[in-house]
Amino acid sequence: MEFQKFRTINSAYAEIKKQDPETEISMCGIKAGVKQGLIPSVKIGNKVVVSIEGILKFYSGEAQQVQEKPKQYGKIRPVC
Repeated sequence: MEFQKFRTINSAYAEIKKQDPETEISMCGIKAGVKQGLIPSVKIGNKVVVSIEGILKFYSGEAQQVQEKPKQYGKIRPVC
């Protein structure tokens, strides 16, 4: 199993920019992809972390849309 590099959006953008200083990938584009569910992400507390490989797959056209769980309103949810 390959280990993925998870970073905050700002750190992932900086890493991509370091590898390719002339990249056309923008931080706003990454944030929009995460918000739309096109780039896989995990929310840990107040931080959102993404996989650098997931970002690159999205921009290369290999990624598939991530399915989000439907939000259930009006029901009691377990506290865990």
